[in-house]
Amino acid sequence: MTSSFTQAHLGKSLENITAIDLISYFAIDRDESLTLEFKSFYQREGDIKYKEAGVLKAICAFLNSNGGLLIWGAPISTKNTEGHKICRGDLSPVEKRYSKDDLISKISSKIFPFSPSVQVNSVEVEPGKYVYLFDVPESLSKPHQFDDKYYIRLDGQSKPAPHYILDALFKQLRFPNLNVFLRLDGFENSSMNFPERSIKILITCFLINSSKFLHEYDPYYIVSPSLGGFINRSSGEIENFLHIYDIPSLKALTYDIPLIRQEVLTIPIELYYKWCEKDVPIPIWIVGGGKLSPPVKSSYTIKLVDAKQNKNLVLSSRVPIKNIMNLQANDLNYFKHDDWKGSEQERLEDVLKNGRAR
Repeated sequence: MTSSFTQAHLGKSLENITAIDLISYFAIDRDESLTLEFKSFYQREGDIKYKEAGVLKAICAFLNSNGGLLIWGAPISTKNTEGHKICRGDLSPVEKRYSKDDLISKISSKIFPFSPSVQVNSVEVEPGKYVYLFDVPESLSKPHQFDDKYYIRLDGQSKPAPHYILDALFKQLRFPNLNVFLRLDGFENSSMNFPERSIKILITCFLINSSKFLHEYDPYYIVSPSLGGFINRSSGEIENFLHIYDIPSLKALTYDIPLIRQEVLTIPIELYYKWCEKDVPIPIWIVGGGKLSPPVKSSYTIKLVDAKQNKNLVLSSRVPIKNIMNLQANDLNYFKHDDWKGSEQERLEDVLKNGRAR
C-alpha cells in the first residue's frame, strides 16, 4: 500500500522505508512544514508518556488539517544561521519497542473520533532502538480531539485550533449516523474444545446505518479483546485485533441493509485458567465506520466463570456506560441503548434480535 505523504517526502512507500533511507534523508538540513513534523527522543527517565502525548497531538492536528507525515526518532533539532528550526545529523531513536497494534490502540483510545486510515511503520535503526513513521491522511470525519482539545497545523506546528477554524470544521459535517454492537451467541459446538486447547466464543458484529437518505461506503469494523483473539485465516495465528475491510458483498451500507457477521473469539485454555484466577472481566470493544462517517465505538466486558464449576460465560454490555445488562451466553440477547426512541428503537432491537432490518 502506498502512503502518499511518505512517498512525497521520502520517495518510498511507508512499508519500504529502511534505516539507510532515514540516515540519508537527514544527511542534509530538513525543516518542518504543514505536512511534515519531526520528533526526537532525548528524554528524562520516565518521560515516555509526555513523548507519546506529543505524538498523538501531532496526529490529531494532521487529521484536522491536510494530513502529513510524522517521524518520531528524528535528529534533535537545532537552529540554522537564519534562526529557523532544522533537523540534521544523527537520529535520536525511540528506546522502546511498540508493535503496530500497540500504536493503533493508543491512537484509537486517545483520539476521538478514531481514524482507521492512519498508517504506522517502525524501523529498527540500532539494536533495540526504533524510528516510528505515521502517515496521516486528511480526515473525512474531522474535527478530532486529543485530551479534550482540538489541534490543527499552523505555521508548521501542531497548535490548539482557534475558534474560527473549529466553527468551519463543525459546519462541514454531514455523514450517516452509524451504530455498532456486539452480540454473544454462545460457544462453538457448546464445548471447551479441549483437543484444540482453546475456548471458542461466537460473537456477532453489527454495523447499522440509521440514516434513511445517506449511504455509507466501504464499511469496516475492528474488534479487540484484552484476552485471546481471532484466527488469521492466512497464517493460522491468533491476532489481538480483528480488522474487517473491503467487504466485496457490501460496498454501500444503506438504511435497510446492515453489516452483520459472526466471528469466533479464541482464548487459549492456559490463558483462560490464569484469567479465571484473577476473577475480573475481560474488556472487549468494537469500532465501526466507513468512508464518510466518523468511527463509532461500543465497549463490553466478558466475565469468565471457572470451567471446573460452570462452563457458561457471562457478557455484560456498556452502550453507553450508564446502561449495564447481564446476558447469558445461550439466550437470545441484544444490547439496548437508553437513547433509542420510538420506531427507531424498535427497528434496531429487531436487527439485533433477528439479524435483519425491518
